[in-house]
Amino acid sequence: MKRRIGFIGLGAMGKPMAQNLLKAGHEMYVCDINTKATIELQNGGAHVIDFPRDVAKAADVVMTMLATPKEVEQVYLGETGLLSGVREGLVLIDSSTIDPDTTRRIGLQVEAAGAKMIDAPVGEEYERD
Repeated sequence: MKRRIGFIGLGAMGKPMAQNLLKAGHEMYVCDINTKATIELQNGGAHVIDFPRDVAKAADVVMTMLATPKEVEQVYLGETGLLSGVREGLVLIDSSTIDPDTTRRIGLQVEAAGAKMIDAPVGEEYERD
């Protein structure tokens, strides 16, 4: 089933994830400060969106893959953040590897707005001794 998926955070881990979702045939809405990554995804068929709130308005599911708690707070709670575009039934999946307190605090605000937040942190592969 094709979905309308938003993706914010197109770095070393986020961009390949978004590319795989795009290749799978989903309608993609991407937002990032890295214009090179957004243009690359746009060339593959994604829609480039300027603000997180507009990604929330366009997509059924929004995934975030950000580097720091400060970035997550800005993308979710900032003036043009996801929370200002949230609607009932929207699912937000945060794959940033951040502290649990920040995730819980943001998740409560997302749920109060009628959406659902899933904490799905992703870490880099490591070598075992």
